[in-house]
Amino acid sequence: MNGADKSKSKNRTNLLVVVALSLAGISYPAAAQTTTDLTTCDACVDLSIGSDNKARLLQFGAATGQMTLESVDSAGVVTQTGPFGPYEGWTARATAAGADSLTRVLWTHNDGSTALWLVAPLGVSASFRYPATAGLTAADVAACANSDTHILSIRADGAAVIQTIDASGNVTRSFSLGPYAGWRPTAISDGPDGLTRIL
Repeated sequence: MNGADKSKSKNRTNLLVVVALSLAGISYPAAAQTTTDLTTCDACVDLSIGSDNKARLLQFGAATGQMTLESVDSAGVVTQTGPFGPYEGWTARATAAGADSLTRVLWTHNDGSTALWLVAPLGVSASFRYPATAGLTAADVAACANSDTHILSIRADGAAVIQTIDASGNVTRSFSLGPYAGWRPTAISDGPDGLTRIL
């Protein structure tokens, strides 16, 4: 990536944060801080809006192996949790903020295993590790209306596999949808109405 491409990537990330804040009904003051350091903006991975109307930005630097979570309120005040890592072979993939005031962070390992963190404002409150399953790749995470978590994984044939995980880290339900010819799942989100959306 050349310098011009990197600058475009940084601007898109800042724009993404502004758009997300606008979609959440949060006015973005002109003088507010951005949620990303312009020198590390290419580390931005995922964005989620919590029940407190704060945006959560997950950043993972592939070069450093470190992950941080940033929370930005309607006044543009940024609170950072982390950095965490590096952890050999692990990559932070996705985040989802829940109504239980916990932010979920989905990690994947080079060996195919998956980890789920539950992060409170002061740091990680729980973490769970799940073994690799042949032909299955974890892709996204969602916070349910209760304290449960959904993990979306993609099977090698393109089917979506959704696991429900309780607050203690136990997989309480697992089901698959598809495969559907020409279609592939990419993201998951849970609404306050108890319904799960799959993109």
